[in-house]
Amino acid sequence: MKPLFLILTCFVVFSACRNSGGDAQAEDEIRDAAPVMNDSLRAVYSRELSRQKDPLPLTQVREAGKLYPVDQAPKDSLFFLFRKMLIDAVNRKDIFTLMKNVDPGIKYSFGDPEGLAGFIKTWGLTSPEEAQQSEIWKVLDHVLNQGGIFTSSQEFVAPYYFATWPDEVDAFEYLAVIGGGVRLRESGTVNSKILKTISYDIVKSLERSENIDTIGGQGFPWYKVKMADELEGYVFGQFIGSPIGFRAGFRKEHDKQWKLVFLVAGD
Repeated sequence: MKPLFLILTCFVVFSACRNSGGDAQAEDEIRDAAPVMNDSLRAVYSRELSRQKDPLPLTQVREAGKLYPVDQAPKDSLFFLFRKMLIDAVNRKDIFTLMKNVDPGIKYSFGDPEGLAGFIKTWGLTSPEEAQQSEIWKVLDHVLNQGGIFTSSQEFVAPYYFATWPDEVDAFEYLAVIGGGVRLRESGTVNSKILKTISYDIVKSLERSENIDTIGGQGFPWYKVKMADELEGYVFGQFIGSPIGFRAGFRKEHDKQWKLVFLVAGD
């Protein structure tokens, strides 16, 4: 394992020298863009916007007992492109691009000191080789693709089920169903009886299975939940979001560049 200071140095050197390749060029287009969109940037924004598959709505539907998805990112073209760049980096497990976009004072826990050194140690990013096995890629892949809202013109918070969680609902006792037509089953197995299909309900958490089940290549536990009508059943973890699970915050700095300023879970 390389010493931590060497890794930090590597990030700085790499960031300064990386100037070739399609991904680097696309990244530079986004990060060097002027605050006012020019024609080329507008074209990039329009192209990426049109490439979205099943985009989340810009406005959240309000309904008692439900928490519908919302994604306000497209309202700010530069943030939308920044997030797209970050999603692509996560898909490639590109530690260098990730670290270039992390704020030096990032908050990564509620107990440890803030900052890059602790963030790197916590997530096992102390060498490029170790970073490939880090859980951060799975966490960020989920968080970055679950919408979010602008809490101000300078800040964006994700996922949507954290950012828009109702104040009157206990975040420690309830969960969000983050899909439409999700199957509520009689037991925590894929072959068990389907009790009903549910969509974006807020449900009470009863228990979480210890075993991880893999469905469609995705490994998650099962959650036993209680519906508002008292019906109890199991939901596959892929379709469950916890308001106290991992969430991320982004802030636009004085140089107009967006940075990841927190990635935390719990309370």
